Amino acid sequence: MLMSAETARRAIDFLIDGSGSRRYLDVDFFGGEPLLAFDAVKDAIFYASRQGQKRGKEFRFTITTNCTLLSKDIIDFLNQWNVSVILSLDGRPETHNRMRKYREGGQSHDDAIRNALKLVESRNGTDYYIRGTYTRYNLDFYNDVKYLYDAGFRRLSLEPVVGVDADWAIRAEDLAALEQSYLHLVDFWQECFAKGDPLEFYHFEIGLTHGVCAERRITGCGAGYEYLAVTPEGDIYPCHQLVGQNEFAMGSIFAPSYSKMSALGKRFYDARVPNKPTCKECWARYLCGGGCHAGALGSTGNIMKPDPLSCSIMKLRLEFALYIQYLKLSAGILN
Repeated sequence: MLMSAETARRAIDFLIDGSGSRRYLDVDFFGGEPLLAFDAVKDAIFYASRQGQKRGKEFRFTITTNCTLLSKDIIDFLNQWNVSVILSLDGRPETHNRMRKYREGGQSHDDAIRNALKLVESRNGTDYYIRGTYTRYNLDFYNDVKYLYDAGFRRLSLEPVVGVDADWAIRAEDLAALEQSYLHLVDFWQECFAKGDPLEFYHFEIGLTHGVCAERRITGCGAGYEYLAVTPEGDIYPCHQLVGQNEFAMGSIFAPSYSKMSALGKRFYDARVPNKPTCKECWARYLCGGGCHAGALGSTGNIMKPDPLSCSIMKLRLEFALYIQYLKLSAGILN
């Protein structure tokens, strides 16, 4: 099902009405594939901008796309409205095509890469991020980073698949292989930096001196009280990964359950680093923020108990990220 323009407008109204004195509001268009409903996306942006002017709000928009539908007209619109773009690309053709096939079974890699490059070139290499995924099938994911870099992308992030009951999900026994991949990735980062064409790998950019605020360092993503997901039907959930789980249903934008929203919001707000026994003993707690609530629920059944495997991966990559910060400090470019 695709979200209608009417539902998108009601979601904007719901956001404005619940924003209180907050001036800056963020809207993320996420899927599925939001470009399948691009008329609704455009209408929502127009509507939010008009309503924002009337009610003293400023909107920032982000869209996440698999790139297959990125046409020149769509790119021009996104640029005109300063929409930040997250591009879902996994890397090498064999990596990308394994998990991202067309509905009829065809391979999507070539179309996705070609369209993504057009968008990046239209923005002079700014205001985008590659957000890919790595699985057990490509534990050597540093080669996918290299591939994307060589293809022309400089702002990259690859995330592990965990907590899924599938043969391609990362397991604890894969940690040694992941450590080797991150080690290779650090070496590659140094090579790029040395030649004056740096790689910006999201998980190496931890902002020790500025960036993430103190509140975010102890609360993570803010799901349930700062961030909500709205389905195409208008149903409200704390985040997109919890859609369909009755325990976390918050009503709909047409008939919100404010008591449920308040109770769930408090439950997620209280799941902060200082309140989580595991986090309180962890050296990475204020760099991590406590991990993904949905991931914790899927693994331990309790948002107060983070997924142990996700914690291990987070600490692994943070060790390398801190080393990158040391290299930047040594070069006088730490920011």
